[in-house]
Amino acid sequence: VEHFTAVLRRNDFIALAGPNGAGKTSFIATVTGDRAPAAGNVRIGGSITSAWFRQDLADLPLDKSLADAIQEQRPLWGRGHIQNCLGAFGFSGDEVLREIRTLSGGERARMALAIMTLSRANLLILDEPTNHLDVENIEALEDALEDFDGSVLLVSHDRAFLREVATRVWSFDGTHLTDYDGPFVEWEEDRARRRRT
Repeated sequence: VEHFTAVLRRNDFIALAGPNGAGKTSFIATVTGDRAPAAGNVRIGGSITSAWFRQDLADLPLDKSLADAIQEQRPLWGRGHIQNCLGAFGFSGDEVLREIRTLSGGERARMALAIMTLSRANLLILDEPTNHLDVENIEALEDALEDFDGSVLLVSHDRAFLREVATRVWSFDGTHLTDYDGPFVEWEEDRARRRRT
């Protein structure tokens, strides 16, 4: 990324927009510290706790049951609390005893989001969070983000989702990032206007 300086502020919901293959996931990996920057630096404030929803869902503990994965996040919780947490993400009854490896793509996405909600993060980094979700679960995610008191950096090809949640846009072409300080819908309109002229 050449000549880019920006600050992600509290309560910013930034859409990282750009074509497939531009390097959005690599950019996110650099922001989170999983990848060293080629030049310059990335700083995350000392009071920031981040949680990364990975597009490939690689962080899920596949050998654990749903209940055990939640218990790992909240060791003092009893069965009732665990059931309630998982119930909020559409898992009920004996489903909570299933191993995560047996879940479908959508179920794994919901499980990753369940674990993420327990991380007490104030910076959520969401890489294609709606990929495996149905309309009902996307709406539930939108509602959860509306109540979230923190910052979000997100990548999604779901433009309707971005129109609902993104308050700011970082437009990325693989080399240059442009900071648009306005909602995703205004960025789309501005981009369409510029293309017409």
